[in-house]
Amino acid sequence: MIRLRSRRRPPTTQVVWGRDQNGSDVVVKTVVGEGETRPDLAERLRQEASLLRLLEKRAGAVVPRVHSTLEDPPSLVLHKVAGSPLAVEREPSPTSVTAWSVLLRVLRAVEAIHDAGVVHRDLKPSNLLLTPDHRICVLDFGVACLRDAPRSMPDGWREVECGTPGFAPPELLSDPAKATSARVDVFALGRLMEWMWNASNGFAVDERPGAPRAVFDQATAFDPEHRFADAGVLRRAVEAVAGPR
Repeated sequence: MIRLRSRRRPPTTQVVWGRDQNGSDVVVKTVVGEGETRPDLAERLRQEASLLRLLEKRAGAVVPRVHSTLEDPPSLVLHKVAGSPLAVEREPSPTSVTAWSVLLRVLRAVEAIHDAGVVHRDLKPSNLLLTPDHRICVLDFGVACLRDAPRSMPDGWREVECGTPGFAPPELLSDPAKATSARVDVFALGRLMEWMWNASNGFAVDERPGAPRAVFDQATAFDPEHRFADAGVLRRAVEAVAGPR
């Protein structure tokens, strides 16, 4: 039996927007409140910075660039990325912005992350930014980790949200220390597909033979071994239904 916890706690990190000394827009993620007594949270910010720097060097991976890190209080400063999260409420769109075309951009972005050996573990509409040049920037690597690298979790990690209910697979919510496979992200991508196919989210769904139900079902299988292995395999399955875009 999987036991899930849901408890409201005071925030341990906050995100603010500002400008650096050169006038460039930045986003600052800072440990606050009781989080300042938690060394694991400071370590999490350092790990996030390390993974982002790794991904910055990877072709095809569009992620925020690290501006700097601070120690007192522990903070991660990122260059602000222009764009609109997929979660932002929008009017129903013409077929030029179809669910298929945006989904394939998302899949290519996450595929590059997986190919670099990183698993995000909190993919959801609010963490996917559609940029002015129509690319997908993946945000918030706060609970990301190296692919297929189980690890010891710092004290208190299980009490901190790891993944988001509705998008996180069962194994991530029950035992995050072992949930480091790319299949964790595949589950979230399957749930994202279902979310995008809801007409109220403003993405046009161009009807064609071959509904993606089977792709949804395999991506969100309860057993991780029954899912697609990673975002690249899922992308190819989607393209087999939708065609490349």
